[in-house]
Amino acid sequence: MICGNRHCPRCGGGARFRWVAQRMDELLPVPYFHLVFTLPEQLNALVQHNPRHTLGLLFRSVRDTLATFAKDPKHLGAEPGILMVFTPGVAS
Repeated sequence: MICGNRHCPRCGGGARFRWVAQRMDELLPVPYFHLVFTLPEQLNALVQHNPRHTLGLLFRSVRDTLATFAKDPKHLGAEPGILMVFTPGVAS
């Protein structure tokens, strides 16, 4: 019997394995880190009231923090490439 659940090792395991293998083929042959920065739920009203300003502050803070740590030879000793994406309406 096939349940069709993607978490089932018998039913969905093969599809999941193929999907992961395809994603691995898309990766660049360089080390990289994926970081996610979020705001506390208590700040939701502030962000909704003035998203341009509050998210601008968040993005600048993240950029400056990552640049500071990356430039330090103790951590990386490099200038990072940073891509930031805002996804409005995405629930956590």
